[in-house]
Amino acid sequence: MIHFQTAYEFDSNADLLFYIGNLVPDALDEWQAKDATHFRDVPDRAAALVELMHKTDLSDPFAYGILFHLYTDMLWDEGYMYPHRKEYKGDNWFKDYRNEIKCGGSLLFHKSEWVQSLWQKMTEVSEKDYGETPGTDAKTAFEYLVRTYNWHVGSNEPLPKSFDEKILHEFAKGAAESFKTFIERKI
Repeated sequence: MIHFQTAYEFDSNADLLFYIGNLVPDALDEWQAKDATHFRDVPDRAAALVELMHKTDLSDPFAYGILFHLYTDMLWDEGYMYPHRKEYKGDNWFKDYRNEIKCGGSLLFHKSEWVQSLWQKMTEVSEKDYGETPGTDAKTAFEYLVRTYNWHVGSNEPLPKSFDEKILHEFAKGAAESFKTFIERKI
């Protein structure tokens, strides 16, 4: 949901395939595969994203959405995930971190008026219209999109302790602006 909020901040009138592309990189269940497709396992993640940008057809909204997702994750990881891990007291930082993400996502889903109708429209787009999703296939990506939407509809999570609504909105706005600069610079 944080990805969705950030994409909406970036372009509230974007093509549905942009929004879908922005969500489906997380359709992978295996963390090692997700780390590889998100460039978490390379020495210079920013350089890998610049290289991907140069290879991406930016006129393809699905591919553009995937690039946006990966860039946003880099910013989130550096700004929130890594500090959370460092500051967390105890060995189970990841479980606590994922719970905070879940609670924050639920909060955004239920507090944003535009979310449900837009997400519903995304679930009506045929998986045949999807582009290539790194590490998975269109059917799995579509199932992830529908499953995540249904989870959010039924979610009733407590408020997050670490990532309150203000932090999430500030991140979304900042990441959207940062991505605009990233694309414009064409490093």
